[in-house]
Formats: sequence, structure tokens, C-alpha cells
Amino acid sequence: MRSWFRSLALVLVASLSLVACGGSATPAGPASGTAATTTSASTAPASTSSTFRFASQYQPDTMDPAAAQTVLEYQLLSLVYDALFTYHTGQMTLKDELAQSYSWSPDGKTLDVKLKPNIRFSNGDPLTARDVAFSIQRNLVPAVKSTYAASYFGLVGAQSFYAGKTTSVPGIQVVSPTEIKFVLKSPEPYFLNVLALQNSFILDHNLPADTASVSAHPMGTGPFILKNWVQNESMTFVRNPKYDLGPPAKFGGVQVTFGPDSNLQVLQFEKGSLDAVYNIASTNYLQIINNPKWKQDYVQVPLPSINFLRMNPGIVPAFQKVQVRQAMNYAIDKAKVIQDVENGRGTPANGPLPPGIPGYNSSLQPYPYDPAKAKQLLSEAGYPNGFTVEYDLVPSDLGTKLAEIVQSMYAQVGVKMNIVDMQAAPFHAKYLAKKIPFGQGGWLLDYPDAEDFLYLLVDGHSPLNRTTYDNPQFDQLVEKADSITNQAQRVQLYSQADAIANQDAPWVYLWFGVYDGMFQPWVQPRTPDVLLNPILYTNWNQISISSH
Repeated sequence: MRSWFRSLALVLVASLSLVACGGSATPAGPASGTAATTTSASTAPASTSSTFRFASQYQPDTMDPAAAQTVLEYQLLSLVYDALFTYHTGQMTLKDELAQSYSWSPDGKTLDVKLKPNIRFSNGDPLTARDVAFSIQRNLVPAVKSTYAASYFGLVGAQSFYAGKTTSVPGIQVVSPTEIKFVLKSPEPYFLNVLALQNSFILDHNLPADTASVSAHPMGTGPFILKNWVQNESMTFVRNPKYDLGPPAKFGGVQVTFGPDSNLQVLQFEKGSLDAVYNIASTNYLQIINNPKWKQDYVQVPLPSINFLRMNPGIVPAFQKVQVRQAMNYAIDKAKVIQDVENGRGTPANGPLPPGIPGYNSSLQPYPYDPAKAKQLLSEAGYPNGFTVEYDLVPSDLGTKLAEIVQSMYAQVGVKMNIVDMQAAPFHAKYLAKKIPFGQGGWLLDYPDAEDFLYLLVDGHSPLNRTTYDNPQFDQLVEKADSITNQAQRVQLYSQADAIANQDAPWVYLWFGVYDGMFQPWVQPRTPDVLLNPILYTNWNQISISSH
């Protein structure tokens, strides 16, 4: 189980401004996207001394993989660290990274992983299975405050260790210096994805394990080394001369500057002082695509994410009726919402599962904008004059804009939506207590498996289902799919559950998001999934910087 905070925070920031036995999920194929046309820079020789430069308004809170929870942190950590598994470029299928091979037991409960030989950390220490055990177990140490601790609760003894009742995790077993075994309480066909999480990056167990030390001196097997971190100013990374997982990086280092907001980043990009700008703000998007020069530097890929409005039937009696929940969907003009909030970046959502995730049901249609149908359904449900509902909100430019847009649309069908502005802390507490009556929600994939959406967010038994919605038929399908290892059967079950969620409408489905950025012509190749991988964020080893 993933922490809600990382995914919700990322979706609100990124989109409002902004798998089975012996294998992985069904291939989704290359994601579609747009990228700049190749220029003469593509034929210039790559410069191994060049520095890749980008900026962020805020610096990372941590460089400890287990404690990380934001896109920026994961993007920077991927410079330094590797995991047992990673993802193929442009696909949602797993491949070995630090792992050389793996095998599942017939019952799907035991995973045996053999490590690639002769892999070293950047300080020269050899990678061993003890490092892997140490790194995974750190996510279960309460003092580390891993937002993903529950992702590892399927391991035998993990919850007892997390609760402080034991001093080890029997489900993590070092077999030899090059072999490690994971033992699960029950089959989890998505567990390989858990081991590919950035929170599963492998650390050197010989170094201090407290978060402050790990964050200040990150030591991994990745292609770069953190050379310098000037607090609230910049971070500098240089190539790792001991990198053993393939050819060295094609450029000399990475420079990240902290402080510039999105407007300043675009101006710095125009002057050539930044090589990339990530997550184009809505206020800059039209300016960029209407500029012939900037437009060719713009890149966009689909982001496996969902933006929605969360209805809580435990707080609002009207939401207990499916006709009301469907009416709330018919009352929203999704195309207008996407245009007004995201300048058209996104596609109308037809359910909780985004395209590209195995199990996504492409036959389902988004609810069309039909105010008359909404009024009819409200009347059938016993609310001919509508009803009043509280919409809780932590104010932000685009979050408030979205609230005001849907407030106006609901007024047209008789639903009075009262917007209540809240501070972040009390809102968060109310959210955790499942007391938000109505409000915006968002989720960005942790890994490409339907369990990450359908079970975590909608299943009645999930602790991350914050609305008290529960449909036993949906739960039965999802929980069966979560515990079997036949991927084809899992996909079929998830597709059925997706269809139930479409009709049962536990949420007001808004849009599936995009991930975008700008890249200078000398950043090569001009391939969307290399420049902006929605799972890996940036494929550093595949990027080169041409002479310019």
C-alpha cells in the first residue's frame, strides 16, 4: 500500500500546474507523445564534459530513498541509486537492473533474486545481498518515516517489525552474498513493482543508516555522484567513474538550481541557461505553444494519473444513491474543465484506471455533459430541487479555479456547493479521518499495476479509500485479481471492476493527465519517453548533450 501523500501531492502539483509469475505486467507499448523536431544539433558530437542544467522552485526535503516522496526527490535519487528492477523505456514492463535473474516459487509466495556480479557502490564497496536486505528493511524502520512502509507489509514478519515487536523481518532472507529471498504471507503478483520503487533503491549497508546521514551523503551504484549541495541554492552531480551497469553517462554532470518559479525558469530556458524545464505551468503553456521556436522544444507524454472529485457517502446522505453520484458526473463539462484548468492538457476520464495500465477498459465511455440527465437522475433519487454540499479545499490558484468552475456547473442542476477554505494541516487531518464530504482528489501511479488504483483508492477494505464507499462485488473482483498470479486473468478481473466503477460512480471522473517539459535542441534524443518517462521521470543514461 502506497502512501496517499506522495501521489496526491504530485497530482495536485504536476497536473494542476504543473506484476506476475516470472515476469511483469502486460506490455503497454510506447506511450504516445509530442516532441520537438530533430535539428542540426542531433548530428553534432555528444559532449561528455557538458552539464545538464535544470531548476526547481523548491529543493528536495531529503535524499534518503526510503523517506522520499516527491517527483523531484525521485528524479535526483535516480542519478545516484539503482533498484533491483526498473522499467523498459516507453513501456510499463519490468526489466532487471541490479538483479541478474529471479524466480517465483510455485505458490507465488517466495521470490528468489540473484544479483549481477561485480557491481560496486561509488565508494568502491561491492554490492551484496546484505545491502539489499538492509535497504528494503529500512522502509520498515519507523524512525525513517518511509511513506511507503506499508508497501512491504506483505513480507512475512514485516508488520511485527514495523510495530517494534521483533528485531528482524523473516520475509527478507540473505541466502548468499549474491542471492536474496523474499517470502510473502500471500501471493502479491505486483511485488516486483514494489522492488522497482525509488524507495527500494539500494544503499551501502556499511555506511551510517540514519536519515540525516543518508540524505547528506547518498552513496549508490547509479551513474552519478552528489558532489555538492548548497542548501536552498543548488546541487551538483558528477559522473560516477565506478558505474558498472552499462556505458557511463554521455554527459559530465547535472546542475540543479533551487528558487526560480515557473515563469523565471521559462525565461532562463529562453536565454539558454537551462537545458530543461519540467512540468510546464498552466500560465506558461499557451505562451510556449504559440511561440514557433518554443513549440518545437516542447515535449508531452501521457501521465498515468487520474484527477477526480471525491464524494463521501458516509458524510453526505445524497451520495449514498447511485443516481446522485451519476448525476454529479453528468453535470460536469469535462472538456471545459480541462480547457479552463489545464489549457486542454488531458483527456476526459472514464473511470479510476488510466489508459496504459493493464486492466484499463477502453470500451467505457466518459460521462457526457448532460445537465438535463443530471436533473432527471436527481429527481429520481428524491432530490428534485437538488441539495447542498460542502466542498473542502486548501486554496491555490488552480485548485480554487477548479472549485469555482464545478461550483457554477452544479448550480445549473440545483446542487449548491459551498466552498470551505481550509489550512493544509486541518484539511489533512480531516482527510485521514474520512471526514471530507466533497472535494478534489488525484492519484499518480506508483507502479503500472491496476492494484495501485483500484484496490488502494476504491476497494472498501483499503485504508486509503477515504470516502467510505464500498461495493462488495467490486471488492471481490479486485481482491481476487490482487492475489492470483495469472496475469491474463488479473487483467480480465480488473477490467470488470473498472466497468463497475464507471457505472457505480464513486467519484466524479474529471481527466487523465499529461507530463510535459521543454528541452533545448542540443538535448538528445528527441524522444518523449526518454526525456519524460512517466515512471522513471528522466532516463539519464540515454540522454546526451550535443556540442552547442
